[in-house]
Formats: sequence, structure tokens, C-alpha cells
Amino acid sequence: MRKIILSSALALLLLNGCGGGSSSDNNGESSANGTTNLKTTGTGYYVDSAVEGVDYLCGSQSGTTDENGTFIFEAGEDCNFSIGGLPLRDINASSLDDNITILEDNIEVAQLLQTLDMDGNATNGITIDKNASSKVLDNINLDEIPTDLDKDILDAIQQGLEEISEEYKGSAKTKEEAQVHLDETEKDLTDKGIKTRPQGLLGEHFGNGSVGEENGNENQEQNGTTGEENSNENQEQNGTIGEQNGNENQEQNGTIGEGNGNANHSGSGTIGEQNGNVNHAGSGSIGG
Repeated sequence: MRKIILSSALALLLLNGCGGGSSSDNNGESSANGTTNLKTTGTGYYVDSAVEGVDYLCGSQSGTTDENGTFIFEAGEDCNFSIGGLPLRDINASSLDDNITILEDNIEVAQLLQTLDMDGNATNGITIDKNASSKVLDNINLDEIPTDLDKDILDAIQQGLEEISEEYKGSAKTKEEAQVHLDETEKDLTDKGIKTRPQGLLGEHFGNGSVGEENGNENQEQNGTTGEENSNENQEQNGTIGEQNGNENQEQNGTIGEGNGNANHSGSGTIGEQNGNVNHAGSGSIGG
């Protein structure tokens, strides 16, 4: 009897070991035909210095960037970055690679991030108190980043954070200050061999970035076309005018010259003849 029980237990162990009743969590989705579709994810870094405290949504992946600016994205899906309800930028899926570094090169967004930095020193990283910042941005009714951040807006953000958080030691940043820090960050990344992608390949900024990109392309195309058309028109018009003026001047000058020549010749001849005759006749009479 004991042997039968042991044999049955051994059989059950062997069955479980072969996967007879087991299941596994692969974070995938089952399709209609019973196969499992695994979702591929990658890691990226959001920097203007590393930015901590920014919300991201990248397909099935969402969260808040850490002290390294880390975010997780689902391959093939766009990424959206925001603070509370304020959108910062949208990155196209085609621009996302594993271990990619996204440099926030939109000056208005950089101004905002550096103003929100808790210790006011962006060189050691940008740390944002998400809850405090969300309250302040909501209080001043900032639902989008304008193409030119007014000093009054940045001052209101600074004042609001100072009232809400005793730990906030930051200050409103000017465009010049934000740009200096961006240049330093980009140089540091370049020196370390970390590649960042230019704005055009990163995707769309909300507000200024996307408009700037679209306007840039449109202006280039329009200016190129306009310049070409204007150049051709000017050449054609100038050529025509020059030709007309040349012909008119030639014809007019020729006619005038010919007219003057005939007039002068006829006049001179007549006068000369008359003068000659008069003089001759006069001379003859006098001489006689």
C-alpha cells in the first residue's frame, strides 16, 4: 500500500515537472488562434540634465521619470510627456530606440523645467515635485506652454511653489539662462559619446516646437518657390524691359538722329546755300 502511494506521488511530481498543470506570466496578450503576442519595451532618458518628476505615457507603459530621467516605452507606440495636465512634448514612435537620450531642446519647455527645479541648480539634475508643481500650474490656469513664456507666468510659478513647499529654492529662469544650461548639457553628452537626436527627428513639441518645425518646412518650400518665381519673373521682366528700352531707344535715337541729321543737313544746306547766294550776290553787287 505504501509503495502504491509513493508511486502515485512520484507520478504527480513528474507530471507537474513536465508542465502538465503549470502557467507562466509573460505580460503578453493571447490572440484568437491561441498564440501569445509579447510586447517589446525599451528604456529611454529624458534630460535637460536628468529630469525627475515628469509623467510619461508610452503605449502600455506609463509612470514618472526617476532621478536619471528614465522612462519605459512600448515599441511602436508614441510617448507623451507632461506635468500634471500640462503637456510638454510628444515623441514619435519611429524616433524611439532602446537606451535613447531625449534632450529637451525647446527653450520654453526648458525654462519651465528649470524654474520648477526644487533646488534651483539644474547642473546637478532637475528635480520636480510633481504634486506641488501640478497644483501651481493648475492655480495659474496654465494648460499649454506658450511660444514665448511671459516673465509674469514664471514669477507666478516661483511664488506659488514658495508658498506650497518650504523645500523649494528655485527661481524663474530667463531664456538666456535656460539656453546656457542646455548648451552645457549638450556638450557634456557629446563629450561622453552619448548621442541625442535633433528636434526634427524627436517628434513634435506641443506649441512652439511643432509649429516651428512645420513653419520651417513650409517657409523653406515657399521661399524657395517664391524666390525662384521672383527670380524668373525679374529676369524675364528685366530682360523684356531692357529689350524694349533698348529697341525704343535705338529706334527713337535712330529716328531722332536721322531726323536731326536731315533737318540739320537740309537746314544747313539751305541756309548755307542761301547764305552763299546772299553772300555771293551781295559780294557780286558790292564788287560791281
